Amino acid sequence: MALAVTEANFDELVLNSGKPAMVDLWAEWCGPCRLIAP
Repeated sequence: MALAVTEANFDELVLNSGKPAMVDLWAEWCGPCRLIAP
């Protein structure tokens, strides 16, 4: 399940979830990120 995680909800959704989490970091200014983005 994909979720939009922000700085405001990162602790709640990732750090305190009680389950393993995979975090995919992306930045608009990152060339390699833009190449693999849908």
